[in-house]
Amino acid sequence: MSLYTVAGYSKGPDGAVKFRVANCMSRAGVLVRNGHTQVNLVLLPNAMDKTAAKRYVDGKGVKQNLPKLTECVERAMTSREAARVRAEFNERVRIAYEAS
Repeated sequence: MSLYTVAGYSKGPDGAVKFRVANCMSRAGVLVRNGHTQVNLVLLPNAMDKTAAKRYVDGKGVKQNLPKLTECVERAMTSREAARVRAEFNERVRIAYEAS
């Protein structure tokens, strides 16, 4: 059984939204370079298998936030900038989630 530390969703070049798992946030840069238009990956609180990661991510509402990430991808001139914008977005989501 594989364990992952990063999970989320991305919208591929074909328009399909798919669940993604990885062990490093650099996976987001790879997805953007491969034509994904909306990428929202979050760090998991601990290593999880794919099923547990999907349950955790879905509980956080990550998939519902995908349309809001268009700006992040459009501004992603470099993977470093994309990582910064994504981190800011995830922090705003975390603060809003904790406040509710």
